[in-house]
This record gives sequence, C-alpha cells and structure tokens, in this order.
Amino acid sequence: MSSNPFSILQNSDNSILEKIATNFGIDLGHDNTVTANISLIKAKELAQETLQKALEKRRNQKEQAVDVPALSEEEVALLVPEMEKSPSLSGRLGGTVDNTI
Repeated sequence: MSSNPFSILQNSDNSILEKIATNFGIDLGHDNTVTANISLIKAKELAQETLQKALEKRRNQKEQAVDVPALSEEEVALLVPEMEKSPSLSGRLGGTVDNTI
C-alpha cells in the first residue's frame, strides 16, 4: 500500500473494496454502477491527493521565501554614502547618486 493517506484505495482491488463496503453497510449501487462508483471514489481520492501535494508545495515555497522589508528614504540616504565609500563597490555604482528620492 501507498504511504500517502490520500491514495490508499489506489492499490486496492475493486472487488475487495466492494466487500468492505458491503460489510460496513455501504450501498454502492447495483450491477455495473458498483464498479463505476468505486472508480469515482478512487478518482476523488486522486484529486484530494493532488490538492494536498499542491498545498504542501505552496507551504514549502512560502517558508523558503525571504521577506525583505523595503528601505525607508532615510535608510537609503544613510546607506548610499557608505556604499560609495566601499572599496568593493568602487566604480560599480556608476554616475552620481540623487539623494532627492
């Protein structure tokens, strides 16, 4: 069986699922509708699994995202002169800096 709780029915034979349903008093229909209803339940399970994986992926992406706050005008005004003095940035800034933001 699969370890994913949203896809446990996928590896089960339909006849076994039908017997389990009958033992628990669940009516899946008659004749050909039983197989169709089991297939429908399995399809719903796959859809739930897909949605769960998408939700987990979204959560992981949000956790990995770095929230960088915007700098205020005052912070920019303080940083620009420091950057201009930095030997590692010397010549990389190019041109002049307009502090009238």
